Amino acid sequence: MRLRGALLLGLAAFLLVLLVAFPARWAAAFVPEAVQCAAWAGSVWRGQCRELVLHDGGKPVMRLTSLNWQLRPLSLLSLAPAARVHSVWPEGEALGEVSVSASGQFRVRELSGRTALDRRFFGALPAGWRGQLDLRGFDLDWQDGIIGRLGGELLVSDLVDARGTALGSYRLVFEPAASPPFTGTLTDRGGPLEVSARLELTADQSWSLEGRMRARNQGDAALNRALDMLSFADAEGWRRLSAAGQFR
Repeated sequence: MRLRGALLLGLAAFLLVLLVAFPARWAAAFVPEAVQCAAWAGSVWRGQCRELVLHDGGKPVMRLTSLNWQLRPLSLLSLAPAARVHSVWPEGEALGEVSVSASGQFRVRELSGRTALDRRFFGALPAGWRGQLDLRGFDLDWQDGIIGRLGGELLVSDLVDARGTALGSYRLVFEPAASPPFTGTLTDRGGPLEVSARLELTADQSWSLEGRMRARNQGDAALNRALDMLSFADAEGWRRLSAAGQFR
């Protein structure tokens, strides 16, 4: 009995070591087709993927230089592995928790990070415009290009147009919601424009923006002439702000 107990204890220890050292590359067989990784390192529990590409309908929508993770063991019981992740790419980085279900649904929770803002990140941005984007406490459910949950705060800083004209900084807040349409409040954070608008986003990534804007300095003739090309001003200088498009 002592020998049998020792053998069972030894076998359990061996299996534990095997699980802890389980190579990260072995997990490739369980990763959805929408995710491609050029090189794996470390173990399944604490590992790294280098040159990761996320696809939407066969089209690359996100490229990461590296993705490091620490798996939450208890999440395996729900068949939706979750991990604390730290991703890095040339223009920025992000930290949060990500889980993937057996059906291929991605769930992102409490994501925070920073990245350069340009047309590579947001295709609806006019050519040549650029800035800095910060994410704070961002939540997202995503599957096959469909958004199932959205919430969090986005800060746009130091936005400039193609001519280098400073356009200020802005804040967009989505109240957490588990079903579309998702509504966000857009306001300015100083700069040449005062903005107050609402952004509505549907499950298929179509968006519409409605609100108002005006020059903070009513005497800025150059800015007012530029705004005249978008909409007419009322007696208080406010102009309609309206736009629509699709992220996909």
